[in-house]
Amino acid sequence: MTVSERSLAFRPLWRSLAPTDAEVGLPTTIAGIDLRNPVGLAAGLDKRCAYLASLGDWGFGYVVGGTVTARGRAGNAKPRVLRLVESERITVVSAAPAMLLQLLESEDFDRRDTSSLFSVGAGGAATPPRTSRLIYEKLPESYSGTGWGMTETNAIGTSFTGNPHKHKPGSAGFQHPTVEIEVRAPEGGVLPQGEPGELWIKSATLISEYWNRPDATAKDFRDGWFNSGDIGYFDEESYLFISDRAKDMVIRGGENIYPAEIEGVLHDCPEIEEAAAFGIADEQWGEQLAVVVVARAGAQLSAEDVREFAARKLARFKVPHYVFLHGQPLPRSASGKVLKKDLKAEYEKLAGQDFARDQDQA
Repeated sequence: MTVSERSLAFRPLWRSLAPTDAEVGLPTTIAGIDLRNPVGLAAGLDKRCAYLASLGDWGFGYVVGGTVTARGRAGNAKPRVLRLVESERITVVSAAPAMLLQLLESEDFDRRDTSSLFSVGAGGAATPPRTSRLIYEKLPESYSGTGWGMTETNAIGTSFTGNPHKHKPGSAGFQHPTVEIEVRAPEGGVLPQGEPGELWIKSATLISEYWNRPDATAKDFRDGWFNSGDIGYFDEESYLFISDRAKDMVIRGGENIYPAEIEGVLHDCPEIEEAAAFGIADEQWGEQLAVVVVARAGAQLSAEDVREFAARKLARFKVPHYVFLHGQPLPRSASGKVLKKDLKAEYEKLAGQDFARDQDQA
């Protein structure tokens, strides 16, 4: 697969639908995708389906058959989304897990007629078990699912729907038959089943290189394999579980802490609306775990409440050292992912002040 003008033909269409990373001030890399392979670029729907596409959050897609309803990102989208589901008889909704969680927990969800919804899918980030449970609590007859993939693989990797999805909440599904996946240690050796490591993927849908980025290509591509940058493992039934991004992993005193696990646990706290976890440098331990949480409207929540809840669910070394209460929704990218870099820059200064005070009192 080579980079050419034909390979990048989709770019103007995509730009007309959603802002690129470059347009919102972030560095961007263009990948070469061979359009002779439609996998990952097309979604086939029959005329009975009505698909709700969140263009500002998801980019672009070609849809054959059915009906596509597009919504933007301005303002509080939850009431408008549910109005569209009701008025347009939407049958399929796909969104980032955090968006689905907010949608399912909205007071409007039970007031609106959502009986048309047949499939609710999550993607773009690891799906917390709470999101999966809520899907079946609110829509017990739905045929829902999720998966794992990325732009470099044309979104192909693992997926599942229906009963398996209900059976393994929090999983990213089964490996596609056209894909090879290996779980590797940092030095390159393949790890045994059940042990988390770096996920390497090989597939006919894989891009060939990053355009004009030989350094990035050499770093992430090796002998036809691509390093996804994700940490995960296959359980005893060959379901894939995503632990976190490798770059987001927190190492505290030699122990690995995966922020996605911490966030998944905190999302089960009835008083917490949103949570983001990350590492902050520490002179004694190397890193300390920090969390930023947003309380639900009307909820009484303190930092100690958060620590006590985490301590009942997690090993002691995974209990957050720093807990920051955030008074507004967490900042997110166009794809709905929390901008942890921004949060870390904002709160690590406070953590440093706390550290200095602790040292003075010691």
